[in-house]
Amino acid sequence: MVFDLGMNHAYASLYFAEQKWCKQVFAFELEENTYKIAQKVVSLNQLLRDKITMFNFGLGKTEGHVKTYQIPKRDGITTVNKNFLVRFAPEMIEQIIEVENLIKKASTILKEIVKKNNVIHIVLKIDVEGAEYDIFEDIINEYPELLDKVDVIIGEAHSGLDPLVNSLKHFGFSELSNKKTLNSITTDFLFVRV
Repeated sequence: MVFDLGMNHAYASLYFAEQKWCKQVFAFELEENTYKIAQKVVSLNQLLRDKITMFNFGLGKTEGHVKTYQIPKRDGITTVNKNFLVRFAPEMIEQIIEVENLIKKASTILKEIVKKNNVIHIVLKIDVEGAEYDIFEDIINEYPELLDKVDVIIGEAHSGLDPLVNSLKHFGFSELSNKKTLNSITTDFLFVRV
């Protein structure tokens, strides 16, 4: 099974759903307009849409509403870290808007899905524009058993990779790859269970 945290327009969800080894994709997107685009994209794919379950909320270490920041008409960038947008698009600082979005406690939601669907092997894709640290903190503190079921973690880190490397190595993960992107503002990463 695949957990797609930060679904955006569902392109990764569709890619995973197309793989023969993938039984189901559970995809999360907190920004409503982006979620609506993802719904439309998935609905157009008749052969794959039944393999994708989508949720219109984000995950974090608490439940409630969180302030997020975005630049209108910039594709799929909604972040909890305003400074990321300032560094990413300094020429557009004046256009940054603040929005409130719903988040739910990652450990609670993922535990419910695992239990309901008898999930044994997980590929975790996480691209949540800065919320990755809170999500992993919550999972590690509240539902560390989830990491025993995760075989691969693919994602993007916005404030350095060290906190994730240090946390995940205690659960048997090894950093297989990392690549700086966006003028070294973010890092794409791949962890595998060794």
